[in-house]
Amino acid sequence: MENFLSHFEIEKQDLKLIQEHLQIINIEKDFKVNDKCLGFIKILKGELRAFILTPNAKEITLFSP
Repeated sequence: MENFLSHFEIEKQDLKLIQEHLQIINIEKDFKVNDKCLGFIKILKGELRAFILTPNAKEITLFSP
């Protein structure tokens, strides 16, 4: 993770905070985040599709591989 974060301009104290709170979790296929904030996400394996729902329930893709 440290190698990945070296691409960004992050203060040492902030980098330490990130490393102290880093979590590696498995997320099942079709997991929906809804209004939860998972923080900074790095995908180690698999794909991520980010989308929002319009008021009439249509999906607008924000990110897809």
